[in-house]
Amino acid sequence: MAADAALLDAAVAGAVGGRWYRWAEPTVSLGHFQKEADLEWGAAGDLPRVRRLSGGGAIVHDQEWTYALAVPKGHALAASPERFYEAVHRELIAALASVGVAARLRGDRTLRGPEPTLCFLRSDPRDVVVTDPDGVERKVVGSAQRRRKGAALQHGSLLITTSPFAPDVPGLRETHGVTDARAEHVVRDAASRFGRLLAGTAGTD
Repeated sequence: MAADAALLDAAVAGAVGGRWYRWAEPTVSLGHFQKEADLEWGAAGDLPRVRRLSGGGAIVHDQEWTYALAVPKGHALAASPERFYEAVHRELIAALASVGVAARLRGDRTLRGPEPTLCFLRSDPRDVVVTDPDGVERKVVGSAQRRRKGAALQHGSLLITTSPFAPDVPGLRETHGVTDARAEHVVRDAASRFGRLLAGTAGTD
């Protein structure tokens, strides 16, 4: 999380930046405004915890890849939270399509009741979702943002397979049989697409 914060600091100073990474050990990241005392942890109760700059629900960082992108004031992606979310998520949808996974934006939903602790059990119109073999809609990308002095950071997780610490959250292996090699292809393709987004040349090839 410190490296993501450094990306935002650099964006405030006028730089663009991004990275993909994995976690050294299973870890829970809390949304900036989540109160630990109010949360239900289940199998993730004993994991190390860190607090993100961004809001949203908790994420069990285990069987997933995490990305972070930051842009300065004046960059097209910083124009609005919605624009940043949708632009990045559409590139992830295209990267998933490169390995035969049909993903989409969730679209509008009417929600009732309290929000779950975990990000991947929450619902937002801009979530990236797939349909599992039983016809159930499953969230496979969850993202959140932090904005400062016009600059914006967006980071999120691409869920590869179910973690034993979040057994109710299936990943791409469960929904589409995605192997580690295919997941790495998605990450490489998405990294290239993100580079074009940051450079302002997406969609020009």
